[in-house]
Amino acid sequence: MVEAGAVACTVCSEPSDGAAFCGRCGSALEPGAPAPVRPAGPARLPQGQPLKLARPKLPPKSASSDLDDAFHETLPQAGSSEGISPSGPFMPETAIRQDGAPVELPKAGHREPIPFSAPAARPTKAVKRKAPKPPLLPAGILYVVKSALSIAFLLILSVAGVLLVLSQRESQGPKDAAPRLAKRYLSALSITDYASAYYLLSLAAQARCTMDEFRKMRGPGVWTWGNLQVVAAEPDAAEVSYDWSAPDKPQQTVYMFFVRENDRWVVPYNLNLLKRVEDAMRENDPDLALLESQEAVRVNPRDPMARAYLCEAANFRKLYEQAKPECRAALELIGKYPSNLSEQSVVHLKAVAAALEQGKQ
Repeated sequence: MVEAGAVACTVCSEPSDGAAFCGRCGSALEPGAPAPVRPAGPARLPQGQPLKLARPKLPPKSASSDLDDAFHETLPQAGSSEGISPSGPFMPETAIRQDGAPVELPKAGHREPIPFSAPAARPTKAVKRKAPKPPLLPAGILYVVKSALSIAFLLILSVAGVLLVLSQRESQGPKDAAPRLAKRYLSALSITDYASAYYLLSLAAQARCTMDEFRKMRGPGVWTWGNLQVVAAEPDAAEVSYDWSAPDKPQQTVYMFFVRENDRWVVPYNLNLLKRVEDAMRENDPDLALLESQEAVRVNPRDPMARAYLCEAANFRKLYEQAKPECRAALELIGKYPSNLSEQSVVHLKAVAAALEQGKQ
């Protein structure tokens, strides 16, 4: 119902109390104009509640679109002074020209290409390059010279490596290793450093001679040594001689063997075993003499004295067939390695060997 004196809007039929403009659509009102009858329609919204309008279906928005959210602007609220364009259902005025013609919007995803202009070329200065110098030798001759120098360098390296290996082998050979080890051994004994000397014995010698027995074999007293020489040498064995001197005693020439054992030069010490053989023969014990002489040969098979003792012990035990080869081996070793056997002992050994060969024993 329109109250008395109220003016109705000719556009939206909204009554207004003496106002010059419609409070809903903002149209100019004519005072005293009769309010038209409002057509049947949807119920009016309460005062202050925003008007909810249906949005038209729009195409999906593209990230590169130039619409710039033209269709997502905020719609006017109820009672607002902003009007709605009559050109279309709820279309914003920004999309309508003044003359009512629609604006041609750019297509979604379309963007005008930006004109490209190449950067201006910088002025460059001409670089003067020096002409290459001609080689001293032609390419073919130079290649031959370089190849020859490379081959010569490799040959020098090879020869140097071979000489180095030979020098190392020579330093580990019997002629160099045996005198060096003999000096260590005799120097340790001369100052009664029996532990250091015992360490230089072979494993077989240490197994048959204890440290105490080795110390007792040397005995008390002061003695010196000198004139060390190599009298025989083999790849894995060597024999040296030295002059032994002691107060109130004549000078003697002593012979000593060295053998290579596990890449290490050692002393095959068997003097304690030979002393046991002498004691057994003196006590008329042929069995013990035979056993101890066999052990002495096992420790040092190259020792002529150990072979001669085994020949005597086997003959003393009446083992003539065993004594024959031992006597022959002893005589061969006497001619190859000098020993401390006296001339009388050598003559006796030859006589025993001859008797064994003739079967007179």
